This record gives sequence, structure tokens and C-alpha cells, in this order.
Amino acid sequence: MPTLRGSFDDETIAGVLTFIRRSWSNAAGAVTPAVVAEVRAATANRYPMAFDDIELIELAGEFARARR
Repeated sequence: MPTLRGSFDDETIAGVLTFIRRSWSNAAGAVTPAVVAEVRAATANRYPMAFDDIELIELAGEFARARR
């Protein structure tokens, strides 16, 4: 499968993530383009390596702690 890297800008990704977070009656806050840019910068050295589920959980925790 071809990569989608670079196909979507930060605003588009933020919009999709916000839609997903607010689906199924969730009242989650919006994901901002700035957060998407921050995650892209923090994970830029990973390309083209994929994340496994444990790494994604750890990464989510790191960003949650940084925002407190």
C-alpha cells in the first residue's frame, strides 16, 4: 500500500481526528492543527517505520502528561 505521508495537511488531520473523537456521543475536545504539527515533529524520525500498539499508547501518554 502506498504511503499517505504528506497527503494531508495538519488542519485536515486535526479535523478528521476531532470528528473521530466526537463520534458516538463523546464530548471530547477538538484536536488542533498545532497538536498535529507537534506530533509530526516529535515522530518525524520514525518514518517509514510503523508504530506498534504499545508505542502508540506510550506516545499518547507522553503527550497527555506534557499538556497538564
